[in-house]
Amino acid sequence: EEVRGSSPFSWLAQLARAVRFIGQVGGSSPSPSTLDIPSPHCLNKTMPKVKPTLTSADIKLLKTIFLTKQDARQFATKDDLKNFATKDDLNGAVDRIFKYTNQTFATKEELTEVKQLINHLPTKAEFYARMDQLAGEYTTFTQEKTILLQRFADLEQGVYNNPTS
Repeated sequence: EEVRGSSPFSWLAQLARAVRFIGQVGGSSPSPSTLDIPSPHCLNKTMPKVKPTLTSADIKLLKTIFLTKQDARQFATKDDLKNFATKDDLNGAVDRIFKYTNQTFATKEELTEVKQLINHLPTKAEFYARMDQLAGEYTTFTQEKTILLQRFADLEQGVYNNPTS
């Protein structure tokens, strides 16, 4: 059965092997009458075509793939279809979405303005340097405040203890 190029019908033998293989994989083997291949005995004639028929397995497969009338009836009734959104409903929804996005999201001009404002912000190093300076000034302020409060308390005590009249 291994005929490779040795006869003018080697392509036919390869085709027959392929058909047998497909028949073994797919279940039932196709009959030679269903194949439209040249007969090895007479190359001018073709074998008669047989009208293909669907098996019950084919019908079962088609029912699992495609929508049946029963499936369509269960999909939606006329009353259900009346509840679906109309073109006007969808247009109204689209208008509401655009209105919401226009109010909620920033425009290009607003983003450009924010970007310009961000460019005026200090860098991380500048920020921390300024914070260190402010922290030092605050520490100095609190120390001076403590000293001044003590001096004020001393002065107040001296004024009330030594009245001059």
